[in-house]
Amino acid sequence: FALMFMFLFGGVGAAELVGQTGHDQQEASEEALNDEAEAEDGDEEEDTQEHEDEETTPEAFLQEVDLDKDNKLSLKELHHFIDQQVTDAAESGDLEEELLDQLKKEMESTKAHAGTVFEASDADKDGLVDFHE
Repeated sequence: FALMFMFLFGGVGAAELVGQTGHDQQEASEEALNDEAEAEDGDEEEDTQEHEDEETTPEAFLQEVDLDKDNKLSLKELHHFIDQQVTDAAESGDLEEELLDQLKKEMESTKAHAGTVFEASDADKDGLVDFHE
C-alpha cells in the first residue's frame, strides 16, 4: 500500500518499480519513507496549520478511496479515484478545455501506471491491496 500511496502522492515512480522483486520493493519503499520522514523533520518548523490540513496520510487516503469500506483497495476503486480527479477538475470550471483535455490524457497514463504499481503492491495476488501490503 505504501508503494501505491507514494506513487500517487510523489514518492517512488512507477518506472522505478518495474522489474523490482518484492524484497527490492520493500527496501525501496522503506528507503523512500525514511527519506520522506527526514525531509519532513527538517521542514516541521516551516509548516503552517493550512499546510498540515492539506497533507494526506495513507490512512486517510485508504478511507477516501475504499468505496466498499472493506479496508482494502481494488484496482477499480483506484481507477475511480483517478477518474474522480478529472471529474472534479471539469466541474470546477477552473480549467480551459485544452488543459482539461490534457489532464484527461495524463490521467489515463496515470491509471496505466497505477495498475502496474497496484499489481506490484498486491503481495498475495488476490486483486486487493490492504494497508499492510
